[in-house]
Amino acid sequence: LTNYTFAGVYTVKTIADNAGFLGKGASGSNREFFVRMKSDGKIEHRVYSTGSASTFDTISSSASAISADTTTLIAGSFNGTTNAIRLDVNGTVLTDTSSVGLYAATSNLTIPSALGNQAHTAVAELVFYNTDQSGKLSDIKTNINGHYSIF
Repeated sequence: LTNYTFAGVYTVKTIADNAGFLGKGASGSNREFFVRMKSDGKIEHRVYSTGSASTFDTISSSASAISADTTTLIAGSFNGTTNAIRLDVNGTVLTDTSSVGLYAATSNLTIPSALGNQAHTAVAELVFYNTDQSGKLSDIKTNINGHYSIF
């Protein structure tokens, strides 16, 4: 996995630090990426270059936090060639260029997962591509939001 794109509809029951929505590799030796919430309800999209906890880049939803018992559309992507990292929370788009490349391990994709803490979350829909579909992510989000009327 060197590129990926995701879009998911989540309803969080409990706001908890490091509780995850989506990840690949959860332990220090095989971490590739994960999307998780922080104790303040903000979302992080974190990419690892070595699998260790010390070599990563994070993009965070600093503009707004999610609330318990509210349905949220969380989407994002990573491009392993350009190291472009993206996170969208309810239509608010954040983009950055990571200083690290994505670590390629043999870990499983897990829903929900991050650092061993599972989110107390209902997942209504999740779309995942093992390619960079960031150019189509706006259309994907529009289709999902058209069905769920999240924002």
